[in-house]
Amino acid sequence: MLESRGIRCWIAPRDILPGADWVESIVDALEESRIFVVVLSADSNNSPQVIREVGRAASRDIPIIPLRIDNAPPSKSMDFYISSHQWLDAYTPPLEKHLQQLADTVQTLLTQRYGIRPQPVSVEESRPEELAGKISEAVVQREEREAKAAAKVKAVSEEKPPRTGGRLTRLFWFWTGRAEGRKYSWLPKTLTVVVVLGVLVAAGVIFLPGLWSDKESTDGDGGGSETATYQLEVIVDPPGGGSVSPESGSYDDGDSFTLTATPSENYRFDQWSGDVEGTEQDIEITIDSDKNVTAHFTEIIYCQLTVTVDPPGGGSVSHESGSYNKGDSIILTATPSENYGFEYWSGDAEGTGRSTVISMDSDKTVTAHFASEPMYGGKHVVARTTDITYFDEVVGGNYGGHVYAPANTLTKNELLQGDWTKGPAGTGESDFMNGGDNRMDLKTGCLADSWEIPELGTIIFHIRQGVRWQYKEPVNGRLLTASDVRQSLERAVSEGYFAYFYASMCATIEITSDNAARTVTVSVPVSEWVNMITLIPDYTSIVCPEVVEEYGGETEWENVVGTGPFILTDFVSNSQATFTRNPNYWETDPIGPGMGNRLPYLDECQYVIVPDSSVREAAFRSADIDVLVSMPYNDAQPIITDSKMSDIEYKEYLPDGVNAMFFRTDMPESPFSIKEVRQAMMLAIDQPLIRGSYWQGSGEILTWPLTPTKEYQAAMPTLEELPDDVAALYGCDVEAAQALLATTPYPDGFDCSVICWQTPAMIDILSIYQEMLADIGINMSLDIVDQATYNSRARSRNYDAYEIMYATDSGNGTYMKMIDFRGTSSYNVSRINEDYSVPEIEEAYGEMIGYVGLDEAAMMAVNKELMPWLLEQAYCIPSVVPEYYTLWWPWVKNYYGTYAVGYYNYWGSAKYRWLDLDLKEAMGH
Repeated sequence: MLESRGIRCWIAPRDILPGADWVESIVDALEESRIFVVVLSADSNNSPQVIREVGRAASRDIPIIPLRIDNAPPSKSMDFYISSHQWLDAYTPPLEKHLQQLADTVQTLLTQRYGIRPQPVSVEESRPEELAGKISEAVVQREEREAKAAAKVKAVSEEKPPRTGGRLTRLFWFWTGRAEGRKYSWLPKTLTVVVVLGVLVAAGVIFLPGLWSDKESTDGDGGGSETATYQLEVIVDPPGGGSVSPESGSYDDGDSFTLTATPSENYRFDQWSGDVEGTEQDIEITIDSDKNVTAHFTEIIYCQLTVTVDPPGGGSVSHESGSYNKGDSIILTATPSENYGFEYWSGDAEGTGRSTVISMDSDKTVTAHFASEPMYGGKHVVARTTDITYFDEVVGGNYGGHVYAPANTLTKNELLQGDWTKGPAGTGESDFMNGGDNRMDLKTGCLADSWEIPELGTIIFHIRQGVRWQYKEPVNGRLLTASDVRQSLERAVSEGYFAYFYASMCATIEITSDNAARTVTVSVPVSEWVNMITLIPDYTSIVCPEVVEEYGGETEWENVVGTGPFILTDFVSNSQATFTRNPNYWETDPIGPGMGNRLPYLDECQYVIVPDSSVREAAFRSADIDVLVSMPYNDAQPIITDSKMSDIEYKEYLPDGVNAMFFRTDMPESPFSIKEVRQAMMLAIDQPLIRGSYWQGSGEILTWPLTPTKEYQAAMPTLEELPDDVAALYGCDVEAAQALLATTPYPDGFDCSVICWQTPAMIDILSIYQEMLADIGINMSLDIVDQATYNSRARSRNYDAYEIMYATDSGNGTYMKMIDFRGTSSYNVSRINEDYSVPEIEEAYGEMIGYVGLDEAAMMAVNKELMPWLLEQAYCIPSVVPEYYTLWWPWVKNYYGTYAVGYYNYWGSAKYRWLDLDLKEAMGH
């Protein structure tokens, strides 16, 4: 139609010369074009190639005529370019009318805008009516194809019309969609039309079939056929990340070849996407339609791995320090040297297995710790500050039980014990630094190799086989039975410490045994469950029944017989106690280089009684003792900072328990019964200043009712987690304190006293408190008494309305009992909730009881939730808890400063320690 009016057209692929670049030819034609006609169909509306060329025409101010042959809306991208142009609709018959309108529009534009009047050619030459009929037929058949879900419509065309004079006209033909093959020629006599797309003209425009089927066109007059060509578009992601060979271009239908992705420096190839998929750098592609392929590359970022071996020469690691690709996973394997064993990983790797996996998502530092294979023998000397007063946990006026009979941790066993594999020798879940650590999930079997809790109130212990009593009179090494355990427990709850402090539990407890099944069952009412679970499994030493029958108990050291790792062979009061290796001890080393070795390693362990701190320090410096424990910050610093003592090892830790000023909150006549008075006192005392100046920045401020040790951090909020008004109580604000006091009956303050005894830790801190409280009118005097009087008054909570008791709380291990602020325990020094009437406390306690012995994490969560309310009450003024230190010489092996492996099992780790006597000699000792 257009060419019959003298409007010359450029048609792709007809007018693209063989071997020419497809894209470059289209761009050149576009530059010479004067009018652009875009034929809109369901396919061309969304074709990125069509949209791209429409945009190019619009940017060059070339007139655009949209010709719509489908009643389908254009895409948003297409609409952006053509929305302001007048559309021609050609989707209703007859098509010839619409083509005439198109030709008229093009001719008018050419005349008005460019002054061009195209000269028509003869009808015989162009046959426009027949051409229009063929296109009309194609449209009808396309509609039939869509209705029937077919893919082919036939159209008949004539020979290629001749070109006429005038400026060259451009026709654009675009390929969208996918077909298995395509053949084309200039208007063959038989032709299958798939979709009509778009045309571009210079002196005029015409539209032609755009997508072709896989049928070859034939020429009834003997004309030949041509092979279809398709466009391959190759994208590199990200740009510069690599290259692909071959590049984008035109390829013949049926071509098959290999695409090769080559990464740039510091990049690696990841995958192909689009019309090919895979992760190999070389991939096959077959050209049977236009293809879009993206090669994805990833920048290689290097992370530094630093590997250290401790001690040097103790072993090796499979990967050395160096740079590794970010994202790589590396398997590190530790191999010990001769006479060494692998212990554990630290840094960015954890665990005790010889192999570990490191993910290099950042720089990583890893240390492989090795240790010499344990050696048997040697004498291990440690110092105590006080004499051993009791050997029997029940008789002799011992009202502290297990904790006041320290020899029992070496000579006896309990049913359960702290799990050494969860301490620093293993997973590191606990440091085992404090006696008060009593978490059930950190325990393992001892005389009971396992246990079960069928219901709250009942625990069943399965007694270990093959355990023997020590070879001493009157038992001479016989095997331990379930009956032995039952009798020992019955004795423990009938007199002494338990009967004195836990009378209700002792009155209701039931203990049974079954020798054949080797079980011991302990049952109590649910109300006594929390007491029983904290006292029976890991706080009660099992005593030989023959010793009780023959001697009435272990009142004399010579009568001590147990199942423990050491035998007490000598004792001199206020001097020393000597323990020798039990050759028939049942336990083996559970972890580390000595795993499976029979314990203990030491031939001898000796306690030396040295009350004077300066004498203990001198003995340690001269290596007469191997270990110093529980040293306050100020005592430890001179040794730690001494260059002559640079070889020693030490561990700093927060001790269990806190000194605090406790008040008579139960007496209405006491000023301390008013919360605002207590809060004002807290605000007047500058705890951050005390921590910074007196303790030189060491320690913690938020310390009651639990100190934030590693094992109990989940049970206490941090200062940052507390509400602002509660956290402020642990700072200092004298003006706020005065304002609070002004709201009470004591706006000008009052006189009071604090009961204490003569120790620097008490006198120094309380003197500072005294000075700070004076700023708000509270005149506090120090009532200094002797230790015996102090202990008696503290235990009985004997103090008046205007007296303050400076005392110690119960420690972390009893947190689930809430005895610091519930009931009549001697630890409830401020007499809080003695009658169980405070709803906030009782609700939390009721919830916690359901988890006791079963779910430690849930218990700690309940406790933590209660803390903001409890701390806001200011029931006491806790002091800063400074860090303490344990020091030891490096020849003491398999020791990490651990003090109590289990509930107040002081020195329980001695059975795991061994001495490197060669190292000691090499160091001149």
